[in-house]
Amino acid sequence: MTKSNKRLTILLLVLFMIGAIALPAFALPKQAFDNKVVKRISIDHAWGHLEYLAEEIGPRATGSTQEKAAAQYLANVFESYGYQTTLQEFNLPTNVIVPEVKVIAPVEYQLFPAPITQTALTLGGGVTGQIVDWGNSLTPPNDASGKIALMDSATNATRSTNYTTYRTAAMDAGATGIIIVQKSLNPTSLGGRVHTPTSAIPIIIVSNEQGDAIRNSLVTGETIVNIKLETQKTSYNVVATRKPQNAKKQTGKALIIGGHYDSVYGAPGANDNASSIAAMLEVARVIADYPIGMEVRFIAFGGEERGFLGSYAYVNSLSPSERAQVVGMINMEMLGSAYEPVEFMFAATSNGINNLMIDSVIDAGSRISKTVQWGGRVGSSDHVPFQNAGIPAIVYARAYPGSMPWGGGNGLEAWYHTPFDTIDRMSKERLEEATLILGAATYEILRPDTPNLKRSAIRREIDFPEVHYLVDEIQ
Repeated sequence: MTKSNKRLTILLLVLFMIGAIALPAFALPKQAFDNKVVKRISIDHAWGHLEYLAEEIGPRATGSTQEKAAAQYLANVFESYGYQTTLQEFNLPTNVIVPEVKVIAPVEYQLFPAPITQTALTLGGGVTGQIVDWGNSLTPPNDASGKIALMDSATNATRSTNYTTYRTAAMDAGATGIIIVQKSLNPTSLGGRVHTPTSAIPIIIVSNEQGDAIRNSLVTGETIVNIKLETQKTSYNVVATRKPQNAKKQTGKALIIGGHYDSVYGAPGANDNASSIAAMLEVARVIADYPIGMEVRFIAFGGEERGFLGSYAYVNSLSPSERAQVVGMINMEMLGSAYEPVEFMFAATSNGINNLMIDSVIDAGSRISKTVQWGGRVGSSDHVPFQNAGIPAIVYARAYPGSMPWGGGNGLEAWYHTPFDTIDRMSKERLEEATLILGAATYEILRPDTPNLKRSAIRREIDFPEVHYLVDEIQ
């Protein structure tokens, strides 16, 4: 080696050492810890859960057979990952109507309707009858008496449309029930109402797609349907728990990661909220293999769409000392929409006050993709009961940049809470991004040697370079 080369080598070594000494502690990469999780996350695994929930099971209305099937599926998956898993059953309020509707001839298949407000409930085996097609007319067909009327809504119908005239016409003709077909030209939630008093016959509304299926059955001959509308049902929370294996490293604390698995009436709920459940299941799979410094509970809540029923039931089941053990709760909502404007994710609290969970998610987002923003004050999901009980809780979701979701429709895709919330409107890339961030944030909180988060880049206002991770295929 020449003298000039030696001098250059020494100079580079000195500069490197000076740079290493000058490097502040908070700039030491957490990426090594992130990699333990994010490089093992498989979007194909997550997508498989999304497909099963949204397509194989389909709409998962609170208290329905489909919601229960989803709960059992989730319990089976968690158990296969080695978690201690329980189904927490809770009673539904009497105002929650659970529809169970089937076409039983000429071919049996399930319908996924919404009950109209002020509909009659059914007794025993429900109402079974032949369907007769009224089309878009209130004038009854000749053979309407003793049958179930199939009637089209107006093309400008919404979930608030009044169908009292439909009820009057059908009952005057002797109909035993009404199935309204939602013919709105714009995506809208299934629903509607009639004036009091409560109807004497059951009235439900189905999507245009399911209405077409019924009419196709009518072409082949007599079509028989059974309608059950009942209350006083139950729903379930799926609680999957893992405790630290090393007793010496147990802190006596617990972290809760959660999201709801039910959907609104008639909606497959691909984005709202099978996407979040898919992300949670995949993070749970990966976390199951690593040492943790505190207990972790992954919880899939039932009944969120009817007023956070599952999360309230869970929080109310905790004693004051059990609540004090929970360091925080991360609640997920709608993480995978392909709707182009829904580009960013946010983390928010129900009281608008920052907490450790916010810092963890935004910090992880800064390392993964820089797409998680502080969302301020946002309610309307399963984090609310936890925050109300004094447990630091957040919602982690996807919405328009700078907008607030669940506020007059702002920040949400047009098919939110409609039968069009289907898997073809989902993005694998966006779901993967959200899952990576969730995994990094979860492990940062759980791992036994988590550094002081007060030295995180977010608090120090240091701009991390953007980091892209390649997801390794799981062997």
